[in-house]
Amino acid sequence: MTRHLILILGDQLNFDNPALDGFDASQDAILMVEAVHEATHVWSHKARVALFLSAMRHFYAALLAQYPRGIKGRYLKLGEHPFTTLKAAWTHEIAALTPQKVIICEPGEYRIEQDLIHLCEDMNTQLCILDDTHFMCSKADFSRWAGESKGGQARELRMEFFYRKMRQKYEVLMQGTKPVGGAWNYDTENRKSFGRAGPKNPPEPPKVNIDHLTQSVIDEVNKFFPHHPGSLEHFIWPVTRAEALRFLVTFIESKLSGFGEHQDAMWQSSGGGQSPYLVEPEQLSSSSF
Repeated sequence: MTRHLILILGDQLNFDNPALDGFDASQDAILMVEAVHEATHVWSHKARVALFLSAMRHFYAALLAQYPRGIKGRYLKLGEHPFTTLKAAWTHEIAALTPQKVIICEPGEYRIEQDLIHLCEDMNTQLCILDDTHFMCSKADFSRWAGESKGGQARELRMEFFYRKMRQKYEVLMQGTKPVGGAWNYDTENRKSFGRAGPKNPPEPPKVNIDHLTQSVIDEVNKFFPHHPGSLEHFIWPVTRAEALRFLVTFIESKLSGFGEHQDAMWQSSGGGQSPYLVEPEQLSSSSF
């Protein structure tokens, strides 16, 4: 019998994932799924797909290494299972394992959360959705803030006001009740372009280690999603925590000081051709896989 079935999504790859709290390898099971639909329901860059899949496979390998005696773990790879959606895969695994409870950290996508809620209701399986600790504000806290009234009028839901509230709550760049520097934001100073000549001497990103896991993902993304935009000829994204921390250090040391002025600027070409490093930021946004 399976006590808890723990679902881990592709944007929840950390060992302090609240869904793993109290995990007991002797009676709980972990499930991770690579689902084609998560890369096709919204058109996305090949690099985005490869980043998520490689990070997922590396995390699962690290998870297995944490339990040398083994775990009840299931990792469903592209091409190795018949399920095109997360919901279909979850339905099959819940039916096979008959867990007493399904546990998941709150999905970042409403669509995924609703699929899981309805699925567990239909299968008469208890579901526990835990607050996502990636964020400094829970949904409940945001709802309270949004529901507050001022002078009898409903609060105007503007990002600027919420941003100020969070700055004050966590005392980030604050001098008492005032923002450091006297202004809450400097957006008007962050809109410079690179000009026709492009960025001058940009620092090179750190080199990533294209190991066998990442290379297999690159090959499979090209196989399963050949018509998706972009190229994986130059894959530059970190897929492990260690690599991500190395990228963070590089950013802080060599890029942060000049980040603000050009934070919204994009550059389309490098050396007369398409830049291998150009990926729209929104194409690397949250996914659920």
